[in-house]
Amino acid sequence: MRWALGLLILASCDLQLDRTTRLPPELERQLGQERQALLGDSGNSERYLRVGQLYLEGKQFFEAAEYLSRGAELSPNNPKILGPLAETYLELGYIIPMVDKLKACFAVNPAEPGCLFAFALLLERDGSTGARQEAIRTWNRFLMAAPNHPKVAYAKSSLDQLLAQEAAQQAQHPASAPANPPSDPHGQPPASPPANPAANLPPNHPPTDPEKRPIPGHEKGTGGEVGELNPFGQAIMEAMAAVEKNDAKGAETAFRKALAIHPDDASALAGLAEALFAQNKVAEASTTADKAYKLDNTDPQVRWVFGLVMLRNTQRANEGLAAWEALLKDNPEYGDQLKLRERIDAARKFLAPGGHGQP
Repeated sequence: MRWALGLLILASCDLQLDRTTRLPPELERQLGQERQALLGDSGNSERYLRVGQLYLEGKQFFEAAEYLSRGAELSPNNPKILGPLAETYLELGYIIPMVDKLKACFAVNPAEPGCLFAFALLLERDGSTGARQEAIRTWNRFLMAAPNHPKVAYAKSSLDQLLAQEAAQQAQHPASAPANPPSDPHGQPPASPPANPAANLPPNHPPTDPEKRPIPGHEKGTGGEVGELNPFGQAIMEAMAAVEKNDAKGAETAFRKALAIHPDDASALAGLAEALFAQNKVAEASTTADKAYKLDNTDPQVRWVFGLVMLRNTQRANEGLAAWEALLKDNPEYGDQLKLRERIDAARKFLAPGGHGQP
């Protein structure tokens, strides 16, 4: 499960983070080459685009924004630059400039893959039913426009997730099914994005990774086909939708519904613990996280939440730190998404003699 990424901003964790993520060696090598080439060709907007895209791939969003903005200055109406720049602004939580870049991009080329990708992400994170249906149409447009794009796997996985949610919604409310199915690949995106479709998205909202997120309760697995969701899966989908809207109370209600069906599901317990923690219900969050950890102390989601909660408990802070260290060792990619190296370093400083005693 990866719903933790949505509630991370709500959680009362005051760790001080560096603004960047450590880059993989190969990506660092490519960046070095591109930056070196840029020194002798500083007026070339395409070179700024390539450097910016590499930083975006490495989730170093401030650096990506810097280089992509420079490229956009040199080539103001280049949709190939406007798309990645819009995506970068979204990851930084800068919604208004992101929407401005999308409007400019769609005015030049309504089928530009990078702009469709960024727009689909924005719609998906909005969380409302209408935005979800529009996101489905936009992901389909993206896949039609760029079948060989490097992010096709991500788009297909996101589309599967949204279609599963839509199927669950229609099963619960058949009369609300749209006249034109949202999966129609011929649906047209709006000429420009809505004025402010995700105003509730907090700054620095961490990205989710649908490609690595399973669909709980999905009867036919996650191999690209959309099956029916059982009641447990429907409850989890409700919880995930609440998380995407940063609705901790709604997430708590939905996770409790899921746990009424499967009370010993470690991942659902972890989700409930984090929702409680985000509301500062620390004592109940601690009990719930502890139960999840006893059921499965190897699950990445459970480890993350256990560490998050226990680091607020001076008696068990070292247990929480150990869980995070194990998570980073066994699941480094997930750890990078959570900026876990920086969090662990900050936690160690707090726990060291003379530190503040609590992260």
